[in-house]
Amino acid sequence: MLRTGYGLLIASTMISTGAQGQSIDRIWAKPNSCIRGKVIEFAILGTGFDPGTAKAQYFGASPCQNGCALKLDESFPELLTGRVKIDSDGEYSIAIQNGDNVPTPQKPLCVVTSPKISQILTRPDPPIAGMKLELTLVGSGFDPDSAAVSLGSEPLMWKSRNYNVISSETIAPRPGIYNLSISNIGDPAGAVQSLEIPLPQVTAFVANPNAPTRGVPFSFLISGENFATNLTTVLVYRQPDCRVGCIPDFIQITKSTATFLSGRMTVRSPGQFAIGVRSAGSLSSPYPEFLTIH
Repeated sequence: MLRTGYGLLIASTMISTGAQGQSIDRIWAKPNSCIRGKVIEFAILGTGFDPGTAKAQYFGASPCQNGCALKLDESFPELLTGRVKIDSDGEYSIAIQNGDNVPTPQKPLCVVTSPKISQILTRPDPPIAGMKLELTLVGSGFDPDSAAVSLGSEPLMWKSRNYNVISSETIAPRPGIYNLSISNIGDPAGAVQSLEIPLPQVTAFVANPNAPTRGVPFSFLISGENFATNLTTVLVYRQPDCRVGCIPDFIQITKSTATFLSGRMTVRSPGQFAIGVRSAGSLSSPYPEFLTIH
């Protein structure tokens, strides 16, 4: 018995139409988004089906260009039901034949597809290393019962999923370019797109006073991009002692957002310093405008 809500349909179609030629009026498939390697339940509505001899075939990609047999679960004069698992992408159709009669013209069943990604949406956009990352994959061929998503080598937990949209969340990894992949269990033909996690970047720096005195705290403002909120600090650069970046002798961050840092700091050595940030363990390039300490 077909277990997908066709009970009323079966009850309403158990009226014999007598010995006449068979024809297909309509085919219902569940799910209507047919997934490669997933069982498709179908109901074929029509007239003149012979419950004793009716046979069904489906046509589509290799090896079924010339037809493959469909196993029928139930047969009535106006309704045939069954299930099929198709392992190749493509458009598929069905024909019915009573005994040795001429088969009906083919009627579309559905388009079988593997996962395909058409768009990746992120929040924030772009992603920020070390921060919560919400991901939405938009596409087709996602199996809500088994689809698995990975970012690089890390599997992701999903929040919601259907045949066209899957959402997930994670902590964005270190800056780099990662493969974001989705696959259905039992179907090796997954889909992959790249996702970039950008480096933090300093775009402007202001000190107050403009030329601070060594050892005396001064205020600063830093504008930039891709700062991990509350996980970003300031570095100063100078050859040769701070060529890889030094943390100021005193630093107090009073405001931290994805694009802005402010606070107070102290540098005890005189000279000219470039400014950079460390954001969730990732380093920006030094900002070329120098901080001059007297």
